[in-house]
Amino acid sequence: MKEANAKRILFLATLDVTIYSFLIPHMKILKSMGYEVEVAASNVGFTDKIEKEGFKVYNLPFRRNPFSISNIKAFLKLYRIMKENNYLMLHTHTPVASFLGRIAGRLVGIPHIVYTAHGFHFHEYGNPLKNFIYYRLEKFAGKFTDVLITINVDDYKVATEKKLIPHGKVVYIKGVGVDLERLNPRNFKDNKESDFLSDNNRFIFVSVGRLEKEKHFDYLIKAFYFVKKHYPNFELLVIGDGEEQVSLKKLSQRISLKDYV
Repeated sequence: MKEANAKRILFLATLDVTIYSFLIPHMKILKSMGYEVEVAASNVGFTDKIEKEGFKVYNLPFRRNPFSISNIKAFLKLYRIMKENNYLMLHTHTPVASFLGRIAGRLVGIPHIVYTAHGFHFHEYGNPLKNFIYYRLEKFAGKFTDVLITINVDDYKVATEKKLIPHGKVVYIKGVGVDLERLNPRNFKDNKESDFLSDNNRFIFVSVGRLEKEKHFDYLIKAFYFVKKHYPNFELLVIGDGEEQVSLKKLSQRISLKDYV
């Protein structure tokens, strides 16, 4: 086994959009400290942008579906990349890449394996069978993890109570939530309303996220249908992009909410 490069770090995610949207600032900090930072992820349209920021990207055929055969191909390619480059540290994100990446990282012998959990896929409201599977997968991959970073208190409690990382440590770093005090209207001297909000009789709900099935914006729109029946001056503003955009628009039209969503 080759000696690890003391200045080389790999950031790993299932899709490159995660890297570009959330992790560039962290990577730039490491780069400013003298580390050579590289990226491995599936290219869904953000690889060129990441490379323009100054980071080399390895394209892996990862898929979000954990049962996709492409994930096996991605694992084998990732293993070869890790073996050739002798990374000092692997920092994984998102479920599929994190599970396979931590196994590959330990097989290759990467000295430091860090996993940031952006939300466990097992929880009290989940399907019992899926909860069982996802919990066991996290428990298994935890054996190959030196540090688990959680970004909300609930995940931190679960990880520590269930000892998901038996040979490493769990840390909590604030990453989710809204600081209500920062957004308190009393803190702004010039609190003028935009034209969009100039009508005091309108109440607008805002929801932001990826327009994909797992986010269930259809539930939100269906629920808003009942709200609208009782409060005609309420409107819903959905901000995001994704494969469900067209179907969500059709749903709004079908239940007569086209002008209010």
